Amino acid sequence: LRPRGPEVLLRPENHNRNLFLCFPDEDCDPNDPNAPPLGVACLENFKAEYVIHVGELFGDSISHDQAPFGRSSSMEFQCLLSRDFHCLLKASLPRWPHEGTTISVWK
Repeated sequence: LRPRGPEVLLRPENHNRNLFLCFPDEDCDPNDPNAPPLGVACLENFKAEYVIHVGELFGDSISHDQAPFGRSSSMEFQCLLSRDFHCLLKASLPRWPHEGTTISVWK
């Protein structure tokens, strides 16, 4: 794994690779209109078949303050993910008591 920005997904050599996102938007500022959430930017540039996501998705959040979308992925990202991909697998991961972290695979 190498940390990069979403623009790397536009390179032809990456068009047949999977996208792994782990808490992609946890540090995103929802009040900054010039900075789209990282997860959204990645999905908009992604050209391959599978997305692997680690974090909270709709309905997973245990915290009422962060419900229903959780804190790790923006609402926009989750809507785009569920619009363009189908969830093949979703499983709970070890987590802190206040989190609803899962791993999911999307095609």
